[in-house]
Amino acid sequence: ATVFFHDKFVRKNGSGYARYERKDKSCTDSLIALVEKAQVSIDIENAYFIPTKRWFKALKAARKRGVRIRVLTNSG
Repeated sequence: ATVFFHDKFVRKNGSGYARYERKDKSCTDSLIALVEKAQVSIDIENAYFIPTKRWFKALKAARKRGVRIRVLTNSG
C-alpha cells in the first residue's frame, strides 16, 4: 500500500503563516511505526534521504526480520 505523510512546518497566523516553534516529528514517528510493522518489503523514495540513528535502528531491525529494503534517491 502507498502511504503519504507530511510534517507541519507552518500554521495559519491571522492573514499570513508562521513557522511552528518546535519541529514536528509526527511524520517521522508515523513512518518509523510503518517500518516496525513491515513484514515483507520497504521501498523508500526520497531525493534527500539522510537517515538518523533512529532510522538506522528501525531499518536494521526490519532487515533482521528478513524485510527487503530499497531506498531510491537522486544520488549515485
